[in-house]
Amino acid sequence: MKKSRFIKHPSLFFLLLFLLLSAGNTTVSAQDANSLISEVNALRAANGLAAYTVDPALSALAQGHSDYQATIGRSTHDRADGSSIPARSENVCAGPNLAASYCVNQMWTDQLHQYTMIGLDSGTIGAGMAIGSDGTRYYTLLVNSSGNDTNLDKASASSYVAPNENASESFIDIQAAPVQPGAFATSTPELDGSIYHIVQANETLWTIAINYGTTIANLQALNGMTEDDTSVMAGRKILILYGGTPVADTLTPTVTRPPATNTPRPTSTITPTIPPLASLTPTITLTPTPSPLIGHITFFDTPAARKLGLVLTVVCGIGLLATIFFGFHRNE
Repeated sequence: MKKSRFIKHPSLFFLLLFLLLSAGNTTVSAQDANSLISEVNALRAANGLAAYTVDPALSALAQGHSDYQATIGRSTHDRADGSSIPARSENVCAGPNLAASYCVNQMWTDQLHQYTMIGLDSGTIGAGMAIGSDGTRYYTLLVNSSGNDTNLDKASASSYVAPNENASESFIDIQAAPVQPGAFATSTPELDGSIYHIVQANETLWTIAINYGTTIANLQALNGMTEDDTSVMAGRKILILYGGTPVADTLTPTVTRPPATNTPRPTSTITPTIPPLASLTPTITLTPTPSPLIGHITFFDTPAARKLGLVLTVVCGIGLLATIFFGFHRNE
């Protein structure tokens, strides 16, 4: 009996089996991708809009992103290189055994996703779907919309994204719109000021950040999440705000008095006192003449004193002449 080539070469058998499985998976992906486009165009027709034109290039990009999501096992708008497509140009959703119709009519009912599908009156469309190793289906819808704004997304959009009832977990698109005011219950701060939030159904990291007035990056940092980790599951307790060391309720506030301020003392100013002009008139004080050493002799005031003085004068003159005469005569 002649043996089959596949028995002689087992590797050929396994190669053929792999190709058959791959072809089957590719066929399923293409069918679901086309079904996603049909669902979107049906929604547009229901709103009186022309169908989007299928763009093979957009479909190739969408399929590539679905394949990437299936590889990492997570629904995301971020690409492998860190880039992303604007939210109003792309819708993504994921879940086990998830049908395309569920994405369009149940998960993408908020204004942001509705804008991608019915926000403008014309454009081109592409879609992709890939199945992860756990059976999760990852859908990607890419739209290059154009024309005029229809405003239909504002009128028909709901305030939340419905959970995937066909999945074992709630795979919510990270770009879901925030819920209406009053529908989101924020948590009361604890004694130390910290705020924790228990994730509810239909909530996403994006909606939680908006309603608490914070950012996705802050929530990721507080909860030990990486930058590309944006998924939160219902029931998870996440930290919104860290308040620090707990403080007891019975603490009495201590009032610290401000330091006493030194009041500057006034400086002394010397003001000269000017006496009145009358007191500036000089006073002449007479100095007494000192008394002579020899007392006054009254004799010299008499006429006899004059005669005596004359006689003495004559005698002195005669004596002077005699002295001169005898002095020269002796020299000769």
